[in-house]
Amino acid sequence: MTLMCVINTDNKSFSLSNSLYYQLNKYHKKAFFNAISAEVGVSYSTQFTERKYWLNQGARPYGNATENSVYYAPYTLPSYENLAYADGKPFNIYSNLSINGHKNLSSGWEHSYSLGVNYRHGDNFGKGRYGTAGQFSTITSSGQSKNGMRDFNYRDNVYSTHQYAFYLQDNISKRFKNHHLFKANLGLRYDLQNSAATISPRVNTSYQFEKLTLRAGIGLTSKAPSLNQLYTGPRYLDFLIGDYRLPGYYSVAIMQTVVTPGSKAELSPSKSWKNEIGIDYKLPFATVNLTGYYNKLYDGFTSMSEVKSMDKAKVEVDINGTNVPTFSIVGSEKYYYLQNKIVNGYESTDKGVEFMAHFKKIKALNLVISMNASYVETASKKEDGLFPISEPSIVDSNFRYGLYNDTESKASMAMASFSFDYHLASAGLIIGLRTDHFLLDRKKSGTNDIYPYGYIDYNGNQFIIPEQNRKNPIYQNLFRDPSTEKLSGLYNKTLHNFHLRVSKDFLSRFRLSVYVSNVFNIKAYNENGYLYSNFTSTSFGTNLSYRF
Repeated sequence: MTLMCVINTDNKSFSLSNSLYYQLNKYHKKAFFNAISAEVGVSYSTQFTERKYWLNQGARPYGNATENSVYYAPYTLPSYENLAYADGKPFNIYSNLSINGHKNLSSGWEHSYSLGVNYRHGDNFGKGRYGTAGQFSTITSSGQSKNGMRDFNYRDNVYSTHQYAFYLQDNISKRFKNHHLFKANLGLRYDLQNSAATISPRVNTSYQFEKLTLRAGIGLTSKAPSLNQLYTGPRYLDFLIGDYRLPGYYSVAIMQTVVTPGSKAELSPSKSWKNEIGIDYKLPFATVNLTGYYNKLYDGFTSMSEVKSMDKAKVEVDINGTNVPTFSIVGSEKYYYLQNKIVNGYESTDKGVEFMAHFKKIKALNLVISMNASYVETASKKEDGLFPISEPSIVDSNFRYGLYNDTESKASMAMASFSFDYHLASAGLIIGLRTDHFLLDRKKSGTNDIYPYGYIDYNGNQFIIPEQNRKNPIYQNLFRDPSTEKLSGLYNKTLHNFHLRVSKDFLSRFRLSVYVSNVFNIKAYNENGYLYSNFTSTSFGTNLSYRF
C-alpha cells in the first residue's frame, strides 16, 4: 500500500551557438554562388528527477542479482521510504555549412538557393536510473515472476548518436504587375541517422493578394529513434521459487534471476507525410490565419511482445525445525514468459484545423494580444502481425498464450490559448501571461476481439487459427469477455491553466527571464477523478542569455 508519493525535479540547461556569413565576391554578381554561411552550436543540460514513495505493504522479497543465478533473495522492510532517481546529462553538438546564391531573371522570377551539409551528435553522461532496489518489483507469492529493476548507468551503457544530412533548397518568388506575389519553397534533404538513410522532399507555396494570402504545402519528414529506444540495457526477470517464513526464526526467499543482455534495437527512422492548406487575412485590427492539415505517420515506434524461454531451476528445500532452510538445485524445466521490445510498426493519421489571430499593439497600454485555437482528430493502430498476447483466464494444457487482433484507437482534442504581452520599454521589461484552455479531449479504444487470432503452445510454437475456426469450442478457454468501447480523457469537462513569464533586457546585452508554469498551482482531474496528464503542473525556472 502506497501512503505518500513526492516527485522532485531539477532541470538546468546551457547552450552556446555562433553563426558566420561571408560574402564571396561583392563585385561578381553573376556568380552562381556568392556567399557562405556556417553555424555551430553546443548544448548541455542536467535533468534530475527524484521519486519518494512511502510503502507500507509488509516485508516482500525482491531480486537484486545482476547475472543469471539462483540465490537467497533479500526482503524489504515492512514499511519504508522507497527512493528512485533518474539523472540525465544530455550533450549535443550541431554544425551547419551552406553555400548560397541569388538570381534575378529577366522574366521577373527571383531565386534564392542554397546547398548545405549539417551534422548532429548526441550523448548522455548521466548516472541514469538508480535508487532503492525492489522499486515496483517485489513479489508476493511463490511461482510469480516480475521484470526486475536494477541501476542503469547512461554514461557507460548508452552510446552516442550521429546524424549527417545533405540538403538543397530554392526559394522562388515573383511579383506580378497587379502587385500579387507568388512564393514557393522547394527542398530536398538526405539524412543518415544511425546508419539509416532517408530522403525528405518538400514543397510549400503561397499566393498573396492585397489582403488575402492562400497557402499550400506537402512534405516528407523523418524522426530518428531516441537513445533510450535504441539501447535497451540489460533486462531482468525475477522468479520467486519459494518463500519460507517461521516468525521469530527465519525468513528465506529463493529467487532465480534471468538476465537478457542489453542490445541495440534494429530501428529505422519513422516517416511522416505532412499536408496543409491555409488562408491568411489582414483585418484593420489583426491578422488571422486558418490552416487545415492532414498528416500520415508510418514506421512509427511501438512495442511488441515476444515469447522468451528460460531454464527454471527445480530445487529441493531442506527444512529442519527452526534452522534456516537450505536448498539444492536438482534439475530444470522450461518456463516461458513475455518480454517487450521496441519495433517499427505504428501508424497514425492526424487531421485537424488551427486558427490564429495576432492583434495589433494597443499603444495606450503597450499590450500585444494573440490567440490560438485548434481541433484535431487522430486515428492510430499497430501494423498487422503485431498481435497483443495474453494468458488465458482459465489454464489450458494446450494453449500457453492467445493472440488477438489489435484494436484501433481514436482521439479528438480541442484547445485554445491566449497570450498577453506587456512591454515597459523604459525599463526593458516584458511581462507575459499565457492561458491554456482544454475544451475537449476524448480517447476511444474499440471493443476487444472475443475470439483468438492464434495461439502459442507450451513449447513456444505460434499457430494462426483459420478464420472459420476461431469460434470453435476447443478454443473456448482463449475466448475473452466482450469489453465495451472505452472512453477516456476529459469527457465533458473543461480545464484552464495560467503561466507567467517576466523578461528583463539589460544594456549589457544580457536577458534574464523568469517563468512560472501553472501560477495558481491548479490540480487538474478528469471526470473519473484521475490526474489529467496533459495539464502542466506547477514549475518555475530562469533563463539567462547573452547576445554578441
